[in-house]
Amino acid sequence: FQFSPSRLSIDYQDNGRGFDRPAYEQKKERTSFGLKNMENRIAFLDGNLTFETAPSQGVTVHINFPLSPASETQSDENTHTPRPGR
Repeated sequence: FQFSPSRLSIDYQDNGRGFDRPAYEQKKERTSFGLKNMENRIAFLDGNLTFETAPSQGVTVHINFPLSPASETQSDENTHTPRPGR
């Protein structure tokens, strides 16, 4: 983990099987949705995910999120209207 006033960065590395990235990017039908699901969730939070991999070389994942100043977070909390029944 790395923090700065404006960003949170997370790097993850494993020494597993890895995979062929060009084949992953060209594949139209997914048999596994792990990375795509992570990319979508991180993008929803205005972050980004990149990764490096190759067969027999493991995977390195880089995740970055922007951090909002506390005053913005507080103002967002003050404008939240709860939905009935929640």
